[in-house]
Amino acid sequence: STQEEVYGDINGMVSDVLDGFNATVFAYGQTGTGKTYTIIGDHGIDMGELHSGERDKLGILPRAVKDLFKGARERQDLEGSVVQIVCSYMEIYNERLYDLLQPYKRGMSKDPLDMNQRRALLDVREDARGQTFVPNLLCVKVKSYKSVYQLLSRGNGYRAVRHTEMNMNSSRSHAILQLVVEQWPNGGADGTVVRSKLNFVDLAGSERWNMAVDMGSDRVSELTAINGSLSALASVVAALTENRPHIPYRDSKLTHLLQDSLGGNCQTIVLATVSPSADAFEETCATLRFANRAKCIDNAPVVNASRDMASVLALKEREIKRLRAVLAKYVDGRG
Repeated sequence: STQEEVYGDINGMVSDVLDGFNATVFAYGQTGTGKTYTIIGDHGIDMGELHSGERDKLGILPRAVKDLFKGARERQDLEGSVVQIVCSYMEIYNERLYDLLQPYKRGMSKDPLDMNQRRALLDVREDARGQTFVPNLLCVKVKSYKSVYQLLSRGNGYRAVRHTEMNMNSSRSHAILQLVVEQWPNGGADGTVVRSKLNFVDLAGSERWNMAVDMGSDRVSELTAINGSLSALASVVAALTENRPHIPYRDSKLTHLLQDSLGGNCQTIVLATVSPSADAFEETCATLRFANRAKCIDNAPVVNASRDMASVLALKEREIKRLRAVLAKYVDGRG
């Protein structure tokens, strides 16, 4: 399938997000099977400076982002809605959460030899309603799809990548780009705000131990962390499909962060990528089993609309000023 055909099968999620639903797309499969290619696009494309011949190679993320801004403009023009889009980009590497848009601790030099020590660690928290969030994560208000492309290009430069036997540029981290869409229908006339999220998750690929290759300690740590988090993801999917009383979301950073997307208030799409090689038969079967199980998860997406207290207070203040002005005219008329 071409990139355009794959996106054509799932592009309905963009209008769903604009309608107020949360949506998540993640690519799952063995390393070297094209997850990053499917989500982002051909390796070597500079998202910050796209050329005309490269647009056909774009993955579903840049295509969806462009359609999202197009749909937002249409709602602003036709319905008078106020729309704001906020972007964040993070990765989970060796079971540690990092901000790809603000990777280094403040006041620390960007020394590549001491990168891991100088990178700012983040954590996953839950609010009073049980929804996950990441404190101190840099969230950037974006005005156009090109701004998102530039942030994506910037963040990709900090992603953990390594040459492996299966892939020249293998992603060694799970990357999550999140777009939060905030809408005030009718210009916020009644104080209603609609907040929805669109997540793109590029998972690091599963990989078997290769006893014939001498792997250093860094490679061993990466492999252990990747397989461990993917195993935790599989455990969560199994628990959800079997309706177990306890879902082990907290067993890994990945599953805790994706808690809303797995069995929660979200429309979730799984893209299973497989290799045509006979040597990858076992991994291909494992990927397809995972995808088949994930398909059976019963999510419960709802429109995320609420009354924004700040907007309600602003409306009341305007009404009070209007009534004071009317009263002042009435008093002046009697005087």
